[in-house]
Amino acid sequence: MDEVLVSINCITYNHEKYIADALEGFLMQKTNFKYEILLHDDASTDKTAEIIRRYHARYPHLIKPMYQKENQYSKGLRVSLINVARAIGKYIADCEGDDYWIDPYKLQKQFDYMESNPECSMCFHDAILVDNDKTYLGPFPGHYNRTTEVKDIKELIFIPTASRVYRKHFLDVQNIPEWYYKSPYGDFASMLICSNHGYIYYINENMSAYRTNVPGSILYNARLRSKKNPEIRIDRLNSRINELLSYNEWSNFKNDSFVKEMILSEEFKKYSLERNFRQISSKKYKSIRQKMKFSIVLKIYTRCFIPRKVYQLLRKLKSAIIPN
Repeated sequence: MDEVLVSINCITYNHEKYIADALEGFLMQKTNFKYEILLHDDASTDKTAEIIRRYHARYPHLIKPMYQKENQYSKGLRVSLINVARAIGKYIADCEGDDYWIDPYKLQKQFDYMESNPECSMCFHDAILVDNDKTYLGPFPGHYNRTTEVKDIKELIFIPTASRVYRKHFLDVQNIPEWYYKSPYGDFASMLICSNHGYIYYINENMSAYRTNVPGSILYNARLRSKKNPEIRIDRLNSRINELLSYNEWSNFKNDSFVKEMILSEEFKKYSLERNFRQISSKKYKSIRQKMKFSIVLKIYTRCFIPRKVYQLLRKLKSAIIPN
């Protein structure tokens, strides 16, 4: 096959310690079709761009880099869309610069399934968890069915990004709804869009590695900020609720019951962070509470009546007395 059929979408920022692993995983792929490697460096302040240039010099026919002078993510732009807009492949394969592939036939397996099943809009697989030095930490959390429709997608919020392959035209700029750009998490929004056009298929094989808690990355820093500031998490939950409402309308209420169930869950999380006892103890959220362990519900209730600083102090004391 002479035409490029798969475009690898790799977003990277301050990944000098990890980007070579990602690139080697791309280059080791054994396929009967052509693919391209689209690298988007979001103005890294370390040596990530320098490493990419070295690889580009060796594989100019495969690697197509883009170097930003200013960080686009911090401006609120969808960096992945910037990169995918130049893709010429029929399919997009995602992998961020701190993750990597571990199976040389990963792309071929996913390509073969997608080609044989045109009703499938996205395909993903299992992954392993590793730390910064690639030490194995265990399997990626989650249990999946072979095929998943949009009504089940709440179970797929945390699928490994480096495992996804999807049909490019579903996420072409002209086909993306306005609510996508307001989504707090682009991965979840893209799954909503793809699953609205077909089913999502799961391959039960470990074919990528997910690296946890990479220091210095934008996502890592954002998580630290949100952990310290509940208001940031509350804002994100409000954005998720608005995203689901917009999706519901866009899809003609195709999966109304699923959307309402997820909104209830997100609202409960929000009111818990706000320490709004009246709301979280109301009849409206009874179904949410019934799915939780009693100890968790009791913990949430207790937090509503103890000042935040006192609660945080108690948690620190517990950690000191009973270390994890």
